[in-house]
Amino acid sequence: MKIYCLGDSLTIGYGVSGSDCWVHRVAVKAGFEMINAGLNGDVMLGMAARFYRETESMRPDLMFLLGGGNDILNERTDRNARKGITAILDAAYQRSIPVMLGLPFPFVPDMAERLWSSDKDYNLINAIQEDYVHWLQDFAEERGLPSANLWDIFSAMELSQRREFSLDGIHLNAEGHRIMADFITERLITIND
Repeated sequence: MKIYCLGDSLTIGYGVSGSDCWVHRVAVKAGFEMINAGLNGDVMLGMAARFYRETESMRPDLMFLLGGGNDILNERTDRNARKGITAILDAAYQRSIPVMLGLPFPFVPDMAERLWSSDKDYNLINAIQEDYVHWLQDFAEERGLPSANLWDIFSAMELSQRREFSLDGIHLNAEGHRIMADFITERLITIND
């Protein structure tokens, strides 16, 4: 199975080696052909433009779509994230490309404030992101799309444990990518059976 993974820094594997990135780990673990189309800092409308270009000749069996965090970080709203994801899903439908949605995980506020930007309220950003995740969940159900709910996995952890798996409060370290890869592999195998 060829899987096109469209996303941002969480998909490209910011801060970890290529072999530690969840996309590579899924390829090794499940034997799928994984195409990493992550781009650091990308927003959903940027991903929509890339989707149109990159899938014009490529015919993946499935797209794994994970994004929206940069929209929320930059704009303190999920309006453009919702607009972009809708555009991507409509285009995927027109191209007959099945989609699995990745539901993003929460940030670690104190780490993000210390290591990224002290002028952002990461608790507020997490609240917006949680609303976005709930919207994505409902959206996936309405459209009959499978999803990988990373929010539930990481938000169920104690904050101290989430710190252990975080590189900088926004991105995961190698161990966090392993957790993500294990979960996504399980979800992909389930829908592939």
